[in-house]
Amino acid sequence: MKGGKKMGRLGIVLLGVAIGGAFVYSAFSYHLVRTDAEFLVVRKSQSGLEDCYADIRDWEYAEWKEHPELIDAMQANGHGDLVVGPRPVEIIKDVFDHFRSDSNQAAHDNDDVSRN
Repeated sequence: MKGGKKMGRLGIVLLGVAIGGAFVYSAFSYHLVRTDAEFLVVRKSQSGLEDCYADIRDWEYAEWKEHPELIDAMQANGHGDLVVGPRPVEIIKDVFDHFRSDSNQAAHDNDDVSRN
């Protein structure tokens, strides 16, 4: 009788290991995305633990911009309509920020050249 209990405990441990392994595999391979209407399971374009779960119900462009892998996965799996794009004001701001950073870098490079 003691041998049967030990095998039962070992079976439970092995079942726990198998379930844990399945969760880890899922976390590396899929995004769980909560929308206004439902939960989506979206295959990741790259394996990793980034954005295992994302609640996108109130996301604006700024949040989406911080999660490019999730954007790629959503578009590749036919859910691109849920991705919030930039508003015209944000597009203009991004362009100006890009030019500002380029001009700041150029000014910094010119300072380095003038010192030499």
